[in-house]
Amino acid sequence: HTTTSYFNWYYNANLRFNESIEQLESNYKFPERGFIEVVYYGNENEAQSLKGNMEAIIKKDDAVLFKHPNGNYVDECRLLNGKCWFYTQEYSAAIQNFEYVIDKYPGSNVLADAYLYLAKTFYQMDNKIMANDILDTKLINNDTLEFSNRTFGELGIFRTKLAIEEEDYDKAAEILKKS
Repeated sequence: HTTTSYFNWYYNANLRFNESIEQLESNYKFPERGFIEVVYYGNENEAQSLKGNMEAIIKKDDAVLFKHPNGNYVDECRLLNGKCWFYTQEYSAAIQNFEYVIDKYPGSNVLADAYLYLAKTFYQMDNKIMANDILDTKLINNDTLEFSNRTFGELGIFRTKLAIEEEDYDKAAEILKKS
């Protein structure tokens, strides 16, 4: 069941998600003046254009969750569903999925990703206090959490974005050097 879950559903859903995000990022229009975005999550129109792909991904993941509710990929599927909801700007659904991973899978290898995307979600909802609190208490000052290289890099990029918005360019440069 684990191999079936991985290759028939999760692997293909994850591949489709990555292709969708690459397409979103390739459509980014560089501003004529000012700063370029350090990281780009899309605007409302782009979120709408992603909906079809993201709903198909969620449907694939939900099949895994339904057929194998105690399988090895439940946490990964829930994280991916949350990311899909995040990019379609359905933030309440995103939060539900990230918090599910955090609450039900405290030893998961995707726990850092769940916290990072939870912080990003609150940021996108204009709750920068909550986003920074999650970054500080759950990610930056958490010695027990394991980070993949990709997640560590994403965390650095996100923190850099926040520092630039605060016009703390020295802090932004320092974060990038450490990432």
